[in-house]
Amino acid sequence: MVTCSETSAHLIQDESGTCVMSGRQVDKRLLRRSAISGQTVLKKYIRHCKETGLAALPAELDRCVGSGKRIDRRLLYPCTVSGKQAQKRYMVKSDVTGAWMLENSAKKSQQSGRWCEPAYLAHCPWTGQDLVPDEVEECAITVVEFDKGLLDEDGILGPMGPMLDGRLHTRLQLQRQA
Repeated sequence: MVTCSETSAHLIQDESGTCVMSGRQVDKRLLRRSAISGQTVLKKYIRHCKETGLAALPAELDRCVGSGKRIDRRLLYPCTVSGKQAQKRYMVKSDVTGAWMLENSAKKSQQSGRWCEPAYLAHCPWTGQDLVPDEVEECAITVVEFDKGLLDEDGILGPMGPMLDGRLHTRLQLQRQA
């Protein structure tokens, strides 16, 4: 005989089960099963995923920062920038690394509209635009990154070309020939 710790009813062994949250033996009819883990708990401990409606233990749910709802943890992904959890529909994929980020944590190229992590974003001092790495290149003279489209075939910032004197231009040509 087992005594139900909830109702104090006397039960045979087959009529009782253990609540994984409290560790107590109770009448099986008082238990509910998590659809996520299959573990059984007293009905008062069961929560429901706000996305799927599935019964779950509290520890099997987490808050989605995109919706603010507590949902099945298996539906959440970490933002590589902030570490916050959200469903992919609230995220964007980096065009540089392929990582998922919350849109408000990600940065976008002002030229192409492609997404990347803030650490990868480059700033062109000439145009003032924020660009993804493959849209910039170092100027051969200044060694500063500029929008690729502003560099000439020698890798020099285009507007600087007319300012170069003959000696400097000749030196670059000699370096290219060597």
